[in-house]
Amino acid sequence: MWRHPAVQDNLATLEARGAHIVSPGVGWLACGVEAEGRMAEPDELLARVEEMFTNLPPERSEAEKAAGVLAGRRVMVTAGPTREPFDAIRYLSNRSTGSFGFAIARAAAAAGADVILVHGPTTTARRAPCGTSCPWKPPRRWPRPSAPTWTAAIC
Repeated sequence: MWRHPAVQDNLATLEARGAHIVSPGVGWLACGVEAEGRMAEPDELLARVEEMFTNLPPERSEAEKAAGVLAGRRVMVTAGPTREPFDAIRYLSNRSTGSFGFAIARAAAAAGADVILVHGPTTTARRAPCGTSCPWKPPRRWPRPSAPTWTAAIC
């Protein structure tokens, strides 16, 4: 799938728009073959995120830099599971706790960002403002985030 021309075209479009892409690793995939397509190793992901945040554009003032590496930036993070109803009674879901997304949101807030956290039903949060994947699409009235971070386990 990673090598499919449509995926590569979409990646090129994202890169042209300024998105940071971390290519997948090579190894055993869930389908039972060894190929490119695994999640990148956590150390590689961390290195790329650190590189991205240490090479922020110079348009930020010294006061903004002192306030935190993400001061003046809006970060939107999705976290946790979704519930996709397939009739009036039942739904499909997953066991995501949202811990990864919550940790990213806390780290972004600690770095001075204005954080928008959108999460599904989970036992690790007090409120669950949305359940299905439909509300995960930001309403037009929401301000555009500087760094959208999609960590939710969408069904």
